[in-house]
Amino acid sequence: MLDLQHYKVENKLIKLIESIQRKKKSNDWEDEFTIEANRLYNSLTHYSKIPLSV
Repeated sequence: MLDLQHYKVENKLIKLIESIQRKKKSNDWEDEFTIEANRLYNSLTHYSKIPLSV
């Protein structure tokens, strides 16, 4: 049973990776995590008197 679950998860991950690779190649990829992280960092550094280091 565990082998079957492992197989299913592995196949779903492979499909996810392939989908992401296709999107990146077609320039249809937006890295929302990076956009949000930059927005948060900029808002923190804008209002903070102490500079944040990365």
